[in-house]
Amino acid sequence: FPAEAAVEKSTEKKHLVRSGAMAWVGFAVSQYLNSKKDVPNKAEALALAHGIANYLLQHRHNGLVTGGFGEMNYSVQNGLIIESFSEKNITWVSTEHNIDAYFFLKSFGKLTENFGYIQAADEIKSKLLTKLWNEKLNQFNQGLDGDSLNESQALDCASWGSVFLASAAEKKKSGESLNTADSRYKSGFKNLNGHKPYLTEPIFSVTLASLYKTEFPKNSWQDISGIWVEGSAGVALAYLRAGRPHEAKRILSDLKPLMEPDMSFPDFTKKVPYTFEGRSSTASSLWYWLVDAEIKSPAEDQLLWK
Repeated sequence: FPAEAAVEKSTEKKHLVRSGAMAWVGFAVSQYLNSKKDVPNKAEALALAHGIANYLLQHRHNGLVTGGFGEMNYSVQNGLIIESFSEKNITWVSTEHNIDAYFFLKSFGKLTENFGYIQAADEIKSKLLTKLWNEKLNQFNQGLDGDSLNESQALDCASWGSVFLASAAEKKKSGESLNTADSRYKSGFKNLNGHKPYLTEPIFSVTLASLYKTEFPKNSWQDISGIWVEGSAGVALAYLRAGRPHEAKRILSDLKPLMEPDMSFPDFTKKVPYTFEGRSSTASSLWYWLVDAEIKSPAEDQLLWK
């Protein structure tokens, strides 16, 4: 699936790989294989999931998976933004990618009784807790660049972090992280409540900031109000995993008026160049409907990140 419903046509093919996205595909395949004893195309599905698992295991730094391959770069020439693509391995480590990888390797390792995958998931769990948890902020840091911490504050590192911590039997930290997600990142649109993706981080790089200083004069997420549907649904999932379904329903109830006639949802309620288009989004739509399905399912039938 493309990231957005409206996709610009391009003949240039870029080999862009992100470990977190691959882990999501692997997790979906694992759930498919686990859905019943005999599934169509079982051999192909197993090969795909094993391929993803092996890729993640081969791209690690101190037990944590690295970002992937390929990087987009931007420069400004004569007032125009020039986009270029660098073909290189990504060496930075993302907390979000590793949460994705943890749930995939844990699920697929258990399904296939593969000790190597289970061990890798356990190592990711250990390193996330010891290297990336921020006691001062009560959420995970965004990641590592080499051995340097990236302490940028991102909603997913609090909401997805809470879900991960619940799975890792870290109940106290899970509750703290959930409180951080639902209070610190709270944001609104008209009379609706939701969450935004970042706090005080710059919206644009130094290179691009000058081009958008009229619309975004302070270049800070602190000064933007709006609702990120995907991220808000992630907070709802965290509430569900904390045994608080009424809070999860509250969040989805506030998101529902944003639904388009085709039942899709926007990525963000405001266009933010190079981050959000302010229009229908595959990711936001799927996150809403996945969490909605989890809420309506009995606890024993809930499958998403447990």
